[in-house]
Amino acid sequence: MRLLRATAVSLFDANASGTSDELAPLLRLLVWHGLIPEDLVAPGASVRELLPALTAAIFDPDHPNGVRANVQRMHRAAHSVRDRLSRDMWLVITQLDRESQGPAGLREGEAMIQPLDDLVTSLAGLFGLEQESMVRGPGWRFLTMGRRLERAIHVVALMRCLRIAEIARPADGQEAASLSTTLQMLLELAESFMTYRERYFSVVQKATVLHLLLVDPDNPRALIFQLAVLRDRLAELSERSRAVNTIYTPTTKALTLINGAHDALTQPDLLRSDALLRTTLDTLAANLPEVSNLLAHAFFSHSFFSHALARPA
Repeated sequence: MRLLRATAVSLFDANASGTSDELAPLLRLLVWHGLIPEDLVAPGASVRELLPALTAAIFDPDHPNGVRANVQRMHRAAHSVRDRLSRDMWLVITQLDRESQGPAGLREGEAMIQPLDDLVTSLAGLFGLEQESMVRGPGWRFLTMGRRLERAIHVVALMRCLRIAEIARPADGQEAASLSTTLQMLLELAESFMTYRERYFSVVQKATVLHLLLVDPDNPRALIFQLAVLRDRLAELSERSRAVNTIYTPTTKALTLINGAHDALTQPDLLRSDALLRTTLDTLAANLPEVSNLLAHAFFSHSFFSHALARPA
């Protein structure tokens, strides 16, 4: 959602630069997420061709990866457990459903930016209700793990799609400006731009951006922060699963993958070696989704439980 908003702002906001240096990496990310067709990032593609694709990615309920389709899925899931949700949480969810339909009567740019602003705000409200009111039971634990895993995968995808490991020291002013634009965009999409400004009183630099987004344990948006929370939650699950041998093995495998990912981020040369950084990001991109598969197989697969219970003791 922030990615779509950043793209819309780049296109329509009068205060944004709207340069190709800023727009091209955003479009690559949209393609990677399956939000727009790949041919829209080809040389010669026009804004006129891009606008219908962006509109569909936000408001079309038939777009499988779009905002409206995902909000509808959330609304249906919430409706199925309506009796377990507080009034405030249900109000926020229904508000999200209304906001994802898009307002009428706004100009082209406002029709994209305003609903996305509203959706981001409402999602923040939903997260606040969850943190303040949800009992710390199994449902909360899986919700927390899902969020941390999604954020971890998102950070890795950002780094790889923007080709951070391949960016060398700029040779001239034009390359330096392009690098600065990419790094600022990375901070914005990772919700760490203000944190960076408060901590570093200089222009954005690759080394400090990577440190903040990858290995800073105090940044709640950093990759290592997500892995630390996942490691703690998986350790709890693994301990609880010892009494249920059927789910112990996949949980332990998931914990092993997360421990390995965490250890990879603590390598002393990670931020100094582009080759090591590229290899580490590629490995994380392969392993993190596997954690989700292992947990789904262990806790949400009826066939797995049936097979496990049928085995002789």
